Amino acid sequence: MEDVLQYSPFVVGDRPFCVWEWNLRQRNREFLDSVDPDYFRYAAAVHADQIAGDHSQLAALGLRLTYSHAMEAFFALLCAALQAPGCIFGWLDKYKEDDLRQLLEHIKLGGRIRSVVEFEQTSWGAISTTIHRCLALDDKQKELRIKDAYAEFWAWLAWEFLNPLVHREYNCIKHGMRVGKGGFQMAAGIEAVPGVPASPETMQSLGGSAFGTSFFLGESIGNDKINLRLKRHARNWLPDSLTASIDLMAMSMTNVLSFLKVLNGAAAGTVQFAWPADLGLFGKAYLVRLVNDLSMDRVLDVSHIQPVTRERILEEYERRSRASLTANAANGPNQPIESDAKKGRGSSA
Repeated sequence: MEDVLQYSPFVVGDRPFCVWEWNLRQRNREFLDSVDPDYFRYAAAVHADQIAGDHSQLAALGLRLTYSHAMEAFFALLCAALQAPGCIFGWLDKYKEDDLRQLLEHIKLGGRIRSVVEFEQTSWGAISTTIHRCLALDDKQKELRIKDAYAEFWAWLAWEFLNPLVHREYNCIKHGMRVGKGGFQMAAGIEAVPGVPASPETMQSLGGSAFGTSFFLGESIGNDKINLRLKRHARNWLPDSLTASIDLMAMSMTNVLSFLKVLNGAAAGTVQFAWPADLGLFGKAYLVRLVNDLSMDRVLDVSHIQPVTRERILEEYERRSRASLTANAANGPNQPIESDAKKGRGSSA
């Protein structure tokens, strides 16, 4: 094949780029053939098999990580398909998470997005219809139910992706496992005697889960970006629901890839679209009655503190640095420096 220098201009959100490459169209098709969404189904199946074992909480964390990983991978692929179907890998190389958030916000609100795919109106229904336009079943009612089910699932998934607590929990897990393992239960009851907690047998359960996380998040005190508190949060989730969602995201990615392959020259009859044999899997993924989030902590606001300034913090570091240099010089190069603990002095947290 003769080498041809080709180019593809595109936008990521509203940011313009242009990729130049030899045989660019061939590389785009090669990339599409290399993407394998079954990785996510495999990872989910491995962890799900261990939920009933000795390491059930670790398996649940593995499912939670796979869930958010699959969610970003799906939305990135979908947005790339809408904005840069001729250079998918270029879009994926340049996007940032904020780009995804802004695009999903626009879609949620029905706002206009820069897309090479034309919609009568921006909506998840219109996007699902477009992605599945080569899905042609003899049973047209079933075909419509599949398209509608994906649209509803993607709308819910976008709501999850845009939930800042979901995102921050994910970061706490993947960056050093900064979470406590296990979910929480909630119950309420009326005090028979004021000030005396209701007895356990009179409490009414409000739901909960054995699986979830607890974690601290830094939150500003007032409008101050320097003075923070570490507030307690907890989240519940169900392994079965996570597994169902991951399976549906893998199927969604398969369908987006099929849509893209057709746009890039493949015959419609050579690609496959996926959907669950039982469409009830969509409901299992997100129609879950569960107390998801909890944040209960002591009140701490500006009235409780004397805000520390940026200058004061930096000055304190300079003071400590100078004191350390002075101590090193006094002790000599081979003399250990006594710690505050050995000298009998306390130190601030």
